[in-house]
Amino acid sequence: MFTVRVFVEDKKLPRLLWLLDGAIVGQPEITPVRGAAAKNGKIKSTQPVPGATLDVQVANRLLERGVGALDRGALKNVIVEVGGRSGSYGYVLKKLRKAKFLGPRRKDGAYPIIAK
Repeated sequence: MFTVRVFVEDKKLPRLLWLLDGAIVGQPEITPVRGAAAKNGKIKSTQPVPGATLDVQVANRLLERGVGALDRGALKNVIVEVGGRSGSYGYVLKKLRKAKFLGPRRKDGAYPIIAK
């Protein structure tokens, strides 16, 4: 068995669900991605994202998930999910560390989440 995660445009979601009918176990988890658009086969940010600052949005998303620690790749994925650019990784990491949301980097390269 596998878990598959895909990004699909709004207009193509019904077709995708129709194609998956009968091929998957249970109901698919559908999560809207705010501030993103597909362009040339890649997901691009449509900045600026209204609302809270990017680091606050990332922190809230991590708290919702109940993640204990995350590495660089996971942090980049969350940044893209909330509508930021993956290149904002350094800025967001610095802000989360300064706010004492993330602890110091462990030997395995992951940052523990110390704020609850």
